[in-house]
Amino acid sequence: MIDTILKYIGYIAISLLLGWAADTSNTDFIEKITPSIIPILLTLTVLHTTLTNLLLSELMKYKASNPATIGDVINALKRSAVIELAMIVFTFVVLVVEGWISTLIPQIIPYKGVVINAIIAFDVLYFAYVIYDNIDGWYKLLKENNT
Repeated sequence: MIDTILKYIGYIAISLLLGWAADTSNTDFIEKITPSIIPILLTLTVLHTTLTNLLLSELMKYKASNPATIGDVINALKRSAVIELAMIVFTFVVLVVEGWISTLIPQIIPYKGVVINAIIAFDVLYFAYVIYDNIDGWYKLLKENNT
């Protein structure tokens, strides 16, 4: 639990740093991908779902030949899918209301670019980590099932 909290704190810190760096640079790559971030995240979700199916297939093969309980793994996969969908909805809502919030609270305008960039960076980093974690688990199971 503490490891997970520290991991998220690290992601948030890196995302804020990337958001600040992108906002202060002359070529803001994150700002350029922001209009396409929802389709990008949905595409990454589809990739993650496909990889999850491959992982579950190998996990079932492993369970058939070894006495193992896989309930925790399935719950973790479900939790990551729910988090991904929540992040997509959160990002969508933030992008829709950011102009309205800026008019209500004009003091946040100087920080708006950093916050939006940090959210986009966090999304990309999180999705990349989840996909990496699935691929890593899949290859480990492939190796275990074929040795």
